[in-house]
This record gives sequence, structure tokens and C-alpha cells, in this order.
Amino acid sequence: MARVWKRKADKGKPGTPWMLTFTDWRIVDGEWRARERSRMGYTDKRETLALGTQLEDKARMRRDGRIDEREDRRALEAKRGIREHIDEYERALTAKGSNAKHVAQSIGYVREVVEALKWKTVGQIRADSLIRHLGDEQAENDWSPRTLNARLVAVKGFGRWLMHHDRLPADPLASARRVRQTADVRRKRRALSDFEAERLILAAEAGAECAFGRGGDRHTLTGPDRAMLYRLLLGTGLRLGEVASLTPRSFDLDGEDGPVVALEAAYSKRRREDVQPIPEPLAADLRAWLPDKPRDEPLFPLPHHAAQRLLVPDLRLARVRWLLEIPKGEDRRKARESDTLRYHDGADRYADLHSLRHSYITRLGASDVSLTVAQRLARHSSPTLTANTYTHLGLADTRRALDMAFRSPDKPGGSREAAQATGTDGAAIEAEDRRCAQRPAQRESDGTTLRLAGTDTDRPTAHAERGASAGDAKALESQDLRMVGQAEAGPGTTRAGNAPRRTRTFNPLIKSQLLCRLS
Repeated sequence: MARVWKRKADKGKPGTPWMLTFTDWRIVDGEWRARERSRMGYTDKRETLALGTQLEDKARMRRDGRIDEREDRRALEAKRGIREHIDEYERALTAKGSNAKHVAQSIGYVREVVEALKWKTVGQIRADSLIRHLGDEQAENDWSPRTLNARLVAVKGFGRWLMHHDRLPADPLASARRVRQTADVRRKRRALSDFEAERLILAAEAGAECAFGRGGDRHTLTGPDRAMLYRLLLGTGLRLGEVASLTPRSFDLDGEDGPVVALEAAYSKRRREDVQPIPEPLAADLRAWLPDKPRDEPLFPLPHHAAQRLLVPDLRLARVRWLLEIPKGEDRRKARESDTLRYHDGADRYADLHSLRHSYITRLGASDVSLTVAQRLARHSSPTLTANTYTHLGLADTRRALDMAFRSPDKPGGSREAAQATGTDGAAIEAEDRRCAQRPAQRESDGTTLRLAGTDTDRPTAHAERGASAGDAKALESQDLRMVGQAEAGPGTTRAGNAPRRTRTFNPLIKSQLLCRLS
């Protein structure tokens, strides 16, 4: 039982604290053992004695398995300063292998928010305070949604880490949601057309050398080197940082599975080793270009602001050469007013180096590549990102798709075979004189058949027509469908006469010719 007492030096002195001795239970050598512990209490004797009783009850509950030890650990963690947790979170991110730049940026955002909201312990973290603070900062500093989300994601990651490591019982920021980034995109990118890509590569091949310094060293990218850089970005969809890490050893152009380029985990955005397939025409260009390059040196050392130093001059040269090929007059004036080969077009979109990745994914989408395959080639975490952000299809693309989907059979190329393969995965359409398909149970219970209006009511049923030629039937477009005997008898009768009313729901008249043909 807990007892209270005072030290000799405190006896007789008012306002001195009482000391408390209580029984605690701990595991020693795999067994629960009791031991006495002492600690300082309060200046009030009754409060100190109540504290001792509370501590002993808690120790017994822990011994009997009625209390979770994690709660004690969380209570201790909640008393520590939040800065200590941030330091440990930074070490955990580094040990996990995260990029040093990502770690520094994320921890910087966390410290910035903690300082602004004056959080001292992890127990003070609140989602509503965070959302309100970021909203105020966005309004004051004119942040884009992407800038706001970057800070929100960093702080939410810290909150999840606290929960997963038993520093908090739950994620305090689970209710904080990111804002939509598509509503206010500050840097819109566009995809280059095939014509623009070809002109860009030709201009780069004829362009002058670009010399620059990087990391204390001097580097030079010749025109053919820049042309190969653009070909690689357009043909693989690699990110700029990934391309900068490539060496000749990264390529396997004659493997059993076809030409590929391998990315090391340290340079891949997903932090895993990736193998990206290469189109055969690009592989042929690489076979002729790679032999002269040192085996272990980067192929494409890039300067700071690579788009301004490399791509913009090549785009400008490509546009000038294209305009000079057009005869003077109205055609050249219209070409000069167009956005072809412009770095920044009239719709406030940019054609920078990352837009070449957009061009690669857009080309996949326009080539009827399935979304699953396009997502894997783009190495995206979500098909939504592939379809909504990186695929740019214009009115001409949608018009071409409509023309293919609704091509008339009378026009050249609009044969019946082509119509069968459009939208139906190549499934053949049944003969036009066959009835619409019904479930077997439905056909047996109804005792009715579908026929073309104006035909003989005694004609063979669909089971007897399985071997009939489709050419003997009349076209559905000029005929109507109705249920035999439906107008005369109602849903409760059959051709043979009156019959008991069915318990199942009666099938309504099918009038859609398209559904009949595709069923």
C-alpha cells in the first residue's frame, strides 16, 4: 500500500512536498516481480496519497494484462518536445534511402509549419489548425495548389510516422485533404506534334555546340548529342534526372526481350530499378551513336536551367528554318502567327524538356495503347495521372476517333468486317434474320419468339435457323421487331391459348435494333 512521508530536512517546514513510496510491478527474468519505488509528490498529503494509489492500481492492471503498455509509451512520447521527434523523423527518412533533396525539403516544410503554429508537443498537432494556416499562407503569398499540397503532404507524412511508431494513438492529420491541382496549374505543358519533334531534332543536329560548367567541370553538348537527347526523351518518356544518370552501360540494345535501358534505383523517381523498353528505330540510332562514348561517363551532362540553355535555342532555330521554307505572302504570315515550334504558346503552355515526356505518353494514348500498358510505360502510380495529366488529345484526335467509330458502310474502307471490329473486340455480328438472344430459362418459360414484322408467323424458330445463311435475311434497318402474339394475347397467355399467369416479371418489347444485333 502506498505511504507518504517527508524528508528530515523538510519536516516542520510549510509548503514542502511530501514524498511517496508505492509498489510497482515489472518483468524481471520473464516473471512479474514487485518492488518499491519512491518519488516526489505534492505539498498536499491527501493528493500525494491518491497519486500513490493510482500508480499502484495502474501497475497491477499492467501485470494482469488489463492495460496496454503502448499507452504508457505514448504518454512518455507526448511529453517530449516536438523538435526531438522531427530530428528522429529526419534520421528515419535518411535511413530509408530517401533522396537527400527530398528529405531536406520535407523536413524544412515540417519545421516551417511547426514554428508558425507554435506546436511544442506532438499532442498539439491539429488538422484544422494546419489547414487554416496553409490557406492563409496561400492567400497571402499567391501559392499555387501544388505549392500548398507539397507542404501539406510533408506534414501529413510526419503525422503518419508518429502514429506508425506508437508516438500517437492515431493520425491527427488524417482528415486533412489535398486541394485540386488541376483547377490552377501555374505551368501548363503541351505535347509536341510529330512534325514539331522532327523539326526540333533536325535543328539540333545542325546547331552549334553548347558549353557550360557543372560541378566545377566543363562540359560540351554537340548538336548531334542534343538531337539524341531529344530522341531518347521522346522515345522512352524518361525524366530529365533519369536521363542525366545514363551511361553506355545502361543500354542493352541486343537482348532477348528487345532493346531496353536500365535505370538505377538511386536515380529512378520510384526508388527502384526500372527497365524501360526502347523502340527499334531509336535503338538503331543508339547503336550508331554509342560506340564512340566512354563506357562509364554520363552521356548527357546537363546544365542548370537546361530548357533555357538547350531546348529554347533549338526550338527557335527550328522555327526560323521552318518559316524560311514557306514562300513569302499570306502563308508565311499565318505560319508566323501560329504556335508551331514555340516554347511558350498563346494558350500559356510550355514546351520544355519535361513536355517531351508528355509527348511520349500522348503518343501512346493516340496509338490506341491500353491505359494499363500506358501507365506501366510511363511508370506512374495511378492511371488517373497518365490519362488526365500527361495525355493531351486535341479536337483533331477526337474527331478522327469519331470518324472511325461511326464510319458509314457505304464509304470506302467501311466494310461490314471493319464495322464488326469497331468497339466489339472483333466479335462477329449475328445474321440479321436471327432473333435477339434471350436467356434459356426465359425462352422456355415465355413460349414466345421474336420475329421481323411482315414475315410468316410459321417460319422456323431461331434454333432451326442456326445453319441458315445470313444473306437470306432482310436488313433490320427497314423492319420492325415485335413479340409474336403480344398484341393479341398479353403477358399471361401464349400462342397455344390461355395459360396461368407467370410469377416472373414480363419482358417488355425490344425495339432497339442495335441491341438486337449486338446481343
